[in-house]
Amino acid sequence: MEPSTVYIPYRIFEFSSEMFGGFQAFVDLRQDQISADIVSTAVSQLCQAFQRLGLIQLVTKVRASRFHIHNFDSLNVLTSPSNKVFYICDHC
Repeated sequence: MEPSTVYIPYRIFEFSSEMFGGFQAFVDLRQDQISADIVSTAVSQLCQAFQRLGLIQLVTKVRASRFHIHNFDSLNVLTSPSNKVFYICDHC
């Protein structure tokens, strides 16, 4: 009997940004598969983290930033290993 492969629907999206660099968001690919949706979910997680810490000015800065994922390919993301990190950028 072959071992079964368990599909893990979450992927790691890390901010590559001067101000927000290093923050990692865990995105459920069952909910978000389009680049804009993934970025929106990651930004929401970042804002929620700042709000929990009372860092409201940073929430404002996040919302004013224009984030994107370079060379996004949804099939590549869906079939990637669950520990692969994808980067969200705001400095282009």
